[in-house]
Amino acid sequence: MSCSTTERGDSCCHVPENHAESKSRSPKLLCSPIPVRRVLHIDDDPCMCLLLKKKFKELFPEATIDTAYNGEDGVAKVHKSVSEGSIYDIVTVDHDLHTCPERLDGAKVIRMLRGLDKKLVLVGISSNNIRREHLKAGANVFMQKPIADFKKTRTQLEPFLTA
Repeated sequence: MSCSTTERGDSCCHVPENHAESKSRSPKLLCSPIPVRRVLHIDDDPCMCLLLKKKFKELFPEATIDTAYNGEDGVAKVHKSVSEGSIYDIVTVDHDLHTCPERLDGAKVIRMLRGLDKKLVLVGISSNNIRREHLKAGANVFMQKPIADFKKTRTQLEPFLTA
């Protein structure tokens, strides 16, 4: 398999021409190009932020990855990005944000972010099974820790990123 870059700078993966399943001489597209330029992780755990940064960089190598260590900082960064016209493509929000002075949990942060921009792609994250709470708050996708399959995450995000 090889990866190439489109004119817009998006990466996409192709099966080589000699691949056993290839029926034609043109490469078969395995994953559609997804133009992800900016990602924000909101999590008070520095280790989780490093892991997410590494994994999202593997999924979206062209993206700039930012971090906010509490909900207030995350909301402020998204607000600034919206007002400057450089909106985040993906924002991940952990549920347990223990360092938040206002005691904002992930669901509250997601509601606030959804109020800033209806088009944001929001990903709720937690080690607890609170999928319904995050989706009801406005998350597009929920990931439960430990996150074993980041490629599945990309597949879950694709419909929201290409719409």
